[in-house]
Amino acid sequence: MMKSCLFCECLAHQGDPLPGHLLRVAESAEAAVYDAGEEVRRIAFLAGLLHDIGKATPYFQINRLQKKKRDRLTSHSLCSACVAWKATEILSMPLWMRLSVLISILRHHGNLQFDSWETAYSHVRQQVRTDEALPLQLESLDLENILVWISENISRYVHDIDFDQEDFTVEAVRKSFSGVRMLQIRSCFAESSDVLGFLAGYGSLLAADKVDSAIGTGLARPHIPAELVTIYKAHKFHRTNQKMNRLREAISVEVQEQWAAHPEHRLFTFTAPTGSGKTLAAFNAALHARDRFSAMRNAPPRIIYCLPFTSVIDQNHKVMADVMRLCDLGNREDILLKHHHLVPGLYRSKETEFDSEDAGALLTETWQSEIVITTFYQFLHSLISASNSELKRAGQLCGSIVLMDEVQAVPLRYWQTIRHIFGRAATTLNMTFVLLTATRPLIFPQDDPAIKELLPNHPEYFRGLSRVELFCHAEKIGLSELCNRLIADLQGRFRSTLIILNRRASVKSVFEKLKEAFPDLRVILLSTDLTPWDRRARIRLVQGLLRQNIPCVVVSTQLVEAGVDFSFPSVHREIAPLDAIIQSCGRSNRHNGETLGTVHVWKLCREDENGELKEPTWSKIYDVPLIDATNDVLTIAEEKPGGTVKFDEKDFLALSQDYFQRCWGRIDQKDLEEYWLKGDFQAFDRVFQLIEEGLPRLTCFVNRTAVDDAIWKEYQSIYAGDSDNLAKKKRFRRIRHRFYERVIQVYGRRDPQRDPMILLDSPDHYCRETGFLRLPEKEATCVF
Repeated sequence: MMKSCLFCECLAHQGDPLPGHLLRVAESAEAAVYDAGEEVRRIAFLAGLLHDIGKATPYFQINRLQKKKRDRLTSHSLCSACVAWKATEILSMPLWMRLSVLISILRHHGNLQFDSWETAYSHVRQQVRTDEALPLQLESLDLENILVWISENISRYVHDIDFDQEDFTVEAVRKSFSGVRMLQIRSCFAESSDVLGFLAGYGSLLAADKVDSAIGTGLARPHIPAELVTIYKAHKFHRTNQKMNRLREAISVEVQEQWAAHPEHRLFTFTAPTGSGKTLAAFNAALHARDRFSAMRNAPPRIIYCLPFTSVIDQNHKVMADVMRLCDLGNREDILLKHHHLVPGLYRSKETEFDSEDAGALLTETWQSEIVITTFYQFLHSLISASNSELKRAGQLCGSIVLMDEVQAVPLRYWQTIRHIFGRAATTLNMTFVLLTATRPLIFPQDDPAIKELLPNHPEYFRGLSRVELFCHAEKIGLSELCNRLIADLQGRFRSTLIILNRRASVKSVFEKLKEAFPDLRVILLSTDLTPWDRRARIRLVQGLLRQNIPCVVVSTQLVEAGVDFSFPSVHREIAPLDAIIQSCGRSNRHNGETLGTVHVWKLCREDENGELKEPTWSKIYDVPLIDATNDVLTIAEEKPGGTVKFDEKDFLALSQDYFQRCWGRIDQKDLEEYWLKGDFQAFDRVFQLIEEGLPRLTCFVNRTAVDDAIWKEYQSIYAGDSDNLAKKKRFRRIRHRFYERVIQVYGRRDPQRDPMILLDSPDHYCRETGFLRLPEKEATCVF
């Protein structure tokens, strides 16, 4: 056995003393979960304090740090976890908290790859029994000084603890593990609130450890004035539509007052018509709530604003960035952070800038910001995942204010799960949720006392608006007939028109026929056949044309219907679930102009070569019960040639309530809480699919310009080299954002003999007008 190293001289990393690293991580993890209560704080603090204690062996200090060797003796997680297991036993912590600390330390460099708490515990118990390195590691620790140091630092929770070195021998550790029966492990997480406490503690350890290793002491939290949105609105809207602005301001004031009147409440809905300023009203109220909470808490709560689609995030982030710039707070990710899979990872604070190759990506991915704008996927998978890379945000959620915009976009089969998670997170992690919507989905029943509506008189606002008329056509028609009717409508009375269809092939077909019929008109296609770069440019183009009153026709998939700031006089929508139809109505006469907007809903069917109508084109995209409920509510279930039903905007709220009530009884709810209680995070991750897998897809890189070509060649050089995978990932991170801006996915089965990234570098494969055309006959590929 090697001679012990003095604990005070041990290093966590080169140049970083181990005691200092452990204490900083413990305090940072504890601070992150402060609002979650003492039990979660203790888990986070103890996991942070002991997570690398196994690095104090001479095997790690000499062989790993100095000689750069790796073997069983230089590993540290199991040794650290054993010290923590005995320490929590002596501290008489409840079994669920002990297991939380144990698993957090064991898995702080990995994922939660087990199918139950018993499996996880059985595995570590077997390791303790059989691992030949563990006795040598425990015997080589400077336990005398380590235990004194632990006692001193846990005095904030427990006083007068005198640890005995004999309690930390390998025999004592093995006896401790053997003394806990599997039946106890199976039932130790009795409530999902305990599981949330574990996830928050585990996530806070992950983030604190990674950030400390990357930049040392964490970043200071900046101050944000509560009046930011008020200042912005005074500057931005003083000359625009007065009637609509008065309505938006009335809504904003009422929401702020209602929230202030219920300071202890944690679950809210905010129901208001589309285009009525929900986003800015919610941000304004959240900033004032944050100000009030700051006076009562250890630190101000973060605001996390969640949207269903990345295409909408860019737009909303731009608005909030404009808000910040007016108060000299612009271009700072420590204040306003955008996070989804395409963000570049640049991170700036007042004093420092971190690029994606440095700590920027880490600070972005761990949400080290006051306001985070992200997707439903990123937010929900911060709690519903087995992945270390996603769970490292869990601690940042504690005490946060979460604004869920367009919450009806969460698949209805998960509403019960969402209700349970949000309810538990509100009580356990002290989180505040605001569900923003124009349709009031029944995620929480309207009579549920746990939830408060921030705009109680929202029915009056719906009744007071008359911006659009909705025409629902009962007759089934094919795509060719729809094109004929669209062409006749545009020839008879041209107005800028938005056409929303369910399938990319339908979008391309309608686009080509309208382009042929109106060669001098701006006809624009929008779909995911276009790269993210081209889609974003196309959305900006359309917004510019609408602002300048330049006539245009846009043919798009559903990507524009939720939150994209379009306002067309006329909208045509292929039939979809009612909440999607009402969102589409929000793209017509959004700002309440003098001319009434019109929205037409069509029931499209496939056509065979003889023009005979076949199955509806919404099939395999939407669940049958959702369309059945929509047909029933709109009274167009029966096919009536020429039959049309008209609704006014004031009817939309009642239609939505009727629709969701019908849906609730037709869709099987997936209650996934059992996976949490069992400890099967991998199964939870598999079953909870916000993004349906659907048909197999191929990934393609679009190479059209010299810039694209340079990115592709850099990508090839990264993955063609001999460097290890970690070095390749680090190099790729530098170009990841620009690379994925040029990537699309198309339907098709990948040949396992071919490489997965397909190069589209010819006008025959991709054109900027319509996007993807076809795959190359001989794939030009590079190993990803």
